[in-house]
Amino acid sequence: MFHRFTLLLPSSSAAQWEAWSCPSATSTTLLETTEAPARPAKSSAPLTIALPAKSCRTLALLLPSQDPKVIRQLAFAQLEKRGLAAATADLTPFHCHAIPAPHGASILSIDLLAPEAAAAFAPLQPLGLLPAPRCYRLPDGPLILAIEHDRLVLWAAHRGSLIHSHLLSSPRSDLPQVASEIHLASLSLLQQNLLPSVTSLELWGDFSPAAADALRAALPWPVRAQPRPDPDPARCAALRSARLLPSLGRSALRPRQRLLLKTAAAAALLAAALLWGSLQYRTLRALEKQSAQMEQTISASSGANLQQKALSDLVRASQERWLALRMALDPRRYPLVQLNNLTRALGSGGLVLERFEAKGPDLAVSGTAESALEAYRYFTAVGADPDLRLYDWSMVQPVITQTGSASFQMKGKMR
Repeated sequence: MFHRFTLLLPSSSAAQWEAWSCPSATSTTLLETTEAPARPAKSSAPLTIALPAKSCRTLALLLPSQDPKVIRQLAFAQLEKRGLAAATADLTPFHCHAIPAPHGASILSIDLLAPEAAAAFAPLQPLGLLPAPRCYRLPDGPLILAIEHDRLVLWAAHRGSLIHSHLLSSPRSDLPQVASEIHLASLSLLQQNLLPSVTSLELWGDFSPAAADALRAALPWPVRAQPRPDPDPARCAALRSARLLPSLGRSALRPRQRLLLKTAAAAALLAAALLWGSLQYRTLRALEKQSAQMEQTISASSGANLQQKALSDLVRASQERWLALRMALDPRRYPLVQLNNLTRALGSGGLVLERFEAKGPDLAVSGTAESALEAYRYFTAVGADPDLRLYDWSMVQPVITQTGSASFQMKGKMR
């Protein structure tokens, strides 16, 4: 169900913000323009804030997985590797959007709130934040050149969703340098297989015909200018995220909303527990009934050796099936638990896990360490972990890079 809200959107003018009323999923009205992000006097509806690129950057990565259970952990590992993460994932304001790609891969778009932006937006107590380009359905193929607070920003989209935003360092007056920076950004996205192609450049906002002609002459694609569309309230409501709020802001959400979330979570947990208990009870009753039937059959046919042997084989087969079921229910064999144990064994050293793969009884882990010695220490810690002793671990000799760091690969075979 859609609930009305007010959207704060960065204007193309320097330091100005547009306040949009969103009473339904299909209609918007511009209320006012202010010099700073503020709650408009004409509306008391909850706030959603669309952030400019200088306050919320969007990174694109190609990951060899589509499993939603590990995508956020892999995204946090990439942010750590680039020096963009806080101590933990909960203290890092970021949100992930995954787009399926061929061969089981996914294009991961990460929205990351800039640290200096947290203090500016926390007093407004918004329901959620999102980057400004996520307020629109972006076209596939063209790159978008927009204006935010008198700065040029480049947007790239795949399947209608933003995957990358790039705040240009070139001034608006230096159009040849702007065109060069746009071309280099497009080559980088194409080389990383984040975009299938670039067909044109669209100019959204107040661009003069002379600026469009200059960019058209310097770039290898068609260039066309068009007005910036109105924001899409349905997309804003669906894509806004409380994960982009600072940790204090997330904990200060309205009490009623927190109560609803807790109630829904408790109800879901109770339903899952009841379902699991019902299934286990049925399984137990079926096993008890089967055991009683076997016992009666054995008692009635105690004088027949052949029948006793057949019944013994049947009992042994049932025991083996139960043993297999018990092994499958062992939580130490769940991939998410295995990844958590491997991450826990990292300790405080400078190690980064880059790849984790679980295929049946086999695990594969690869990453980088500050030195080969650190890699061997991690291998020893994994082998000594009581929850990971379920596997026989092996590691090939680490590869030393020119910077002195070491790339390592480990494999675990279920005992």
